[in-house]
Parts: sequence; structure tokens; C-alpha cells
Amino acid sequence: MAGVALALWLGVARGAAGGPLAEGFYIHDPERLMAEHRKADLHVRAAALHRARGAAPVMLAASRCPDVEAVRADWALAPEEVLIVVCSAQGAARVAAGAPGRSGIDRAAQRSLADAAEAALASDGIEAAFEAALLGLEGTATAAPPGPPRRAQAQDFALAALAAGLAAMIRVLSGWRAFDRADPQR
Repeated sequence: MAGVALALWLGVARGAAGGPLAEGFYIHDPERLMAEHRKADLHVRAAALHRARGAAPVMLAASRCPDVEAVRADWALAPEEVLIVVCSAQGAARVAAGAPGRSGIDRAAQRSLADAAEAALASDGIEAAFEAALLGLEGTATAAPPGPPRRAQAQDFALAALAAGLAAMIRVLSGWRAFDRADPQR
């Protein structure tokens, strides 16, 4: 199936940077894409997978490997939206993503997902590639977000300790003043 390209895009919920990916999956003008590439039969199969999985993303197929930036411009993708293109003819994944940290999925995960879809396409065909991408995205969407950097954790701890120390000092001074007022002979 040389020359077949798979295009997958997912929109992360606007204004919820780093939120669960499952909140923002959607299809951007699939009819136009399929009409341009004359692959309506694959659109039907992708739509069936979409219905079976509820809010899961849909991977659509094109007859050639599109230029990533041209596709982003043509589909008017926002910076927080991610476009993943896998082209079996070239045997490599091309990934275009928004600003780091805004897409909710890092480049290593994107490339791993794209590689899995491409391998499934080469060995088992288009539907297997759909499944590989969907399963990979579901795993990414349910993965726990990374914790804050160690330096940030240390700073938070230092600030919390300082606040606790100030609060204790205020309590001691308040208690001393109350004791002073209660014993005017002192």
C-alpha cells in the first residue's frame, strides 16, 4: 500500500492547556479531505470506528503524503492542535505540533504513536493502522501527567516552611501580648 498517507489531527480543548486529550478530539472537515483524495470508502470505515468508540479520535487516509505546513494552513489548525502525518511511501513519520506544553502530548509520544500506526499499515493494512493509532491515543490520554520539576518542588517546600514559620512567630507574639495585657503589674 505504498504511497498511502495517514493524517490524524486532534484538537485539545481550547483554554485547557495540558488537559485530558480525550476532551478535545474532533474531525476537521473530513468530507473535504476525502473528496480531495478520492478515498470515500476509507472515510466510511473511519466513521464506523468513530461511532464504535464514542468520543475517540478518527484517523483518515489520503492517497498521497501531504505537506504538513500546507495541511495545517488549509485546515486552519490552531496552535494548540496537533497534526500527525504518517507516510508509508517515505517510511517515516512527520509530526507538526503546537507550542511545547500546549498540546498535552510530547514529541516522543507523537513519534511513537506515528511509528506504531505506520508499522500496522505496512503489515496489516489500513484498518489495523486505524486501530493502532486509536489505541495509542487512548493510552496517551489516560496517562498520568508528569509531576512538577524538582526545583519547583523545592521552592514550594521552602515557601511553605517560611509561611509556617511566620505564622508560628505571629502566634507567639500574639500570645505574649495577651499575657502582658492580662498582668499589668509585670
